[in-house]
Amino acid sequence: MVLKRDEQRLALLEKWNSHKEAVKVSVHENTNTMFGILKRGACEQMVADAARFTRLGNSDETIYTHLVGLMAVYRRIVELAEGEQLGSPSAKALLVGICEVLNSRIRDFDVLAPTDTNAVNPVLSEKKIILDKAVETLNEKIDEQSKRFAVGLRDDIAQEWDESFDIILQGEFYELFVHYRDGLRFCLSQLDDLHARQAIKLYTQQLEREWEELGNIIRVQVQALEAEPDEGGNIIPGILDALREAYQQTGPIIDDFQKLLQLPPVRPAPCCPFSEFESRLNKVIESSNPPSVGEREFFVALADEIAALFGGLSTEYMKSAYKLQRTVSEEVLLAEEVVEAFAGVLEELPDISQEVGAETAERDILAGIVETIEIKIESLKESTQTFNKQGLDMVRALAVEKPEISEEERQAVLDEARKLWQESPPDENSVNEFFELILRGEAFAPCHDRISKQIGSYFEKSGKASFRFKKEVLLYEVCTYEEILTHSVSRLRAASNEVVASAAVLLDETFRVLEVILKKNNIAVIKPEPHQPFDAKEHEVIVAEKQEGFERGEIIKLVTAGYRQSDQIILRANVIAAR
Repeated sequence: MVLKRDEQRLALLEKWNSHKEAVKVSVHENTNTMFGILKRGACEQMVADAARFTRLGNSDETIYTHLVGLMAVYRRIVELAEGEQLGSPSAKALLVGICEVLNSRIRDFDVLAPTDTNAVNPVLSEKKIILDKAVETLNEKIDEQSKRFAVGLRDDIAQEWDESFDIILQGEFYELFVHYRDGLRFCLSQLDDLHARQAIKLYTQQLEREWEELGNIIRVQVQALEAEPDEGGNIIPGILDALREAYQQTGPIIDDFQKLLQLPPVRPAPCCPFSEFESRLNKVIESSNPPSVGEREFFVALADEIAALFGGLSTEYMKSAYKLQRTVSEEVLLAEEVVEAFAGVLEELPDISQEVGAETAERDILAGIVETIEIKIESLKESTQTFNKQGLDMVRALAVEKPEISEEERQAVLDEARKLWQESPPDENSVNEFFELILRGEAFAPCHDRISKQIGSYFEKSGKASFRFKKEVLLYEVCTYEEILTHSVSRLRAASNEVVASAAVLLDETFRVLEVILKKNNIAVIKPEPHQPFDAKEHEVIVAEKQEGFERGEIIKLVTAGYRQSDQIILRANVIAAR
């Protein structure tokens, strides 16, 4: 499997070299094309940002639009006034005066406005001239940059072709950004400079005059017309309403526009930060420059290698489930060996209930030991079964949960691998080290750490359960058996009856068998010797007494042994120590 992976990685190098050679040709052939694409992206960004951040927005265009609508109201009023139902002679005279003023305003507007009724808003045309000039200047600067870039590419020493064309172009992005930034600053300053903009200045002044004229008409002629008696059936009330509505709509437009003029620029130029500009250009390249066949083959092969790295995580996860199951099984097998040792001594113990020469006390002691061992066997079997079930439940939970790896995480690792490969491609001797570097990289590490913690949580729970099982079940039964040897079997060792004495020997030998079983399972016995210094980590004092020949803190006698596994103390040895 490893050999196959090495062959695939060498094939990946061949695809890279093929892609690199194709890039050499592509760069020289497509420099103008790619700069044209970048130029379009930079210009579009500048035009979009000019619209986003100009202080006036589209309010200047609204000035002209409102003037056109106002002139339409004037014309409608003049047309209505040409009818016959104008009321009294005094009312007719007042209305004729109003129409003369309105006709005058219409003529002034017609002199300024485009003669073509379908013509574009002149304020919008003025803005377009400013934008076009900024775009033209930006185009010229990028064309100059493109020529310098093409000259640089002919220098074989300066360019060693270790990167794709996209990466080479990214070195030019900041200069493009400077051109965009300077063009945007110029564009925004021109759009916001109303003193230099003739059209908006002209139409703003006219709108302000219209508002003043409407105010004068309403204060003088309209009030006089309102005082005339309403003869019914004439059109004067409709004309007065139209004049008031036009006046009321015009005032807020002028106020809002004047407030805009007092505002500072929305934000300091450049409005678009370099990171946003760079992202925009990258998207332009991606959408306009599909990868070559060689490039596709290389990056597909690279993506396969990254997928294999994630596959290794999944394999590691499944191996951890097997390892966890093996750990549980080892504890169960240990318990079964202890049970077999206890069961073995029961099978070999002689029946002394009818033994001639055996004392009643000896028979009772041995019967009590047999009963105790039988209880131990049943207790061990039951506790082992419970522990095994809990352990297997954890194994199943671990296997079912599985590692969750998002598409974003996979893409982040692939992007990092692409970037690192393009910046510093490996050779035949370092390709494996390259992927080891990816495994330790910033993009892969969070996913690996999360899955390691996910696995670790199960092993932590399993470890705690195993520790409790060994301490509270297995070694508890061994320790209490040792106490039986100390307090009960000791009374049988000196028995005159050979059968009873041999039973005592068998019981003692069983404890040595238990110690061998524990040692085989990496559980060491802690048996301090007399005069050995007391160690609170490994020993527990059950009695402290003065005894001749022993210094304070020295161990006088071992009561029951302790146990450790590696550096972990499971049970401390019970001792009598000198005080």
